[in-house]
Amino acid sequence: MKDIAAIKQPVINDFQRFEEQFKAAFQSDNQQLTEIYTYLLTNVGKQVRPTLTLLCSKLCGKISDTAIQAAVALELMHTASLLHDDVVDEAKERRGNPSVYAQWGNKTAILSGDYLLAASFLVITGINNARIWMIRANVGKLLAEGELLQLNKADGETVSETHYFKV
Repeated sequence: MKDIAAIKQPVINDFQRFEEQFKAAFQSDNQQLTEIYTYLLTNVGKQVRPTLTLLCSKLCGKISDTAIQAAVALELMHTASLLHDDVVDEAKERRGNPSVYAQWGNKTAILSGDYLLAASFLVITGINNARIWMIRANVGKLLAEGELLQLNKADGETVSETHYFKV
């Protein structure tokens, strides 16, 4: 974790803006969602995707509000995909802690992930750029296609390098 902190250092102030907006996107009046999202926010990963988004933005000049919004939308989508993936894989743990699937069950995990996907799209509505919308939609499609490719391989079956990179 020390290495990722060093990588974030050049964008640390903007990363804090990202974190504020990311947390705000989780807000819900639904008590169960609030409980799940509080749990998720206390167990965040390295957040490589938003870090790279902000670093690339800084490399191109400055970190705009659009870059922050794109980073938030991307991380929301990623988090949603993890919730869904844990259901598909019947994963009991995520990052050394019980998964949402293990804690609350598959239906709740799927619906919580769906909520985060919707939140991701809601954040994107603040960006007036059709190209970003298209990229966001294509990433979602590719995630689903990759999961289906992975799912269609039998347990224990040897996977070729080509298939691995396709997934």
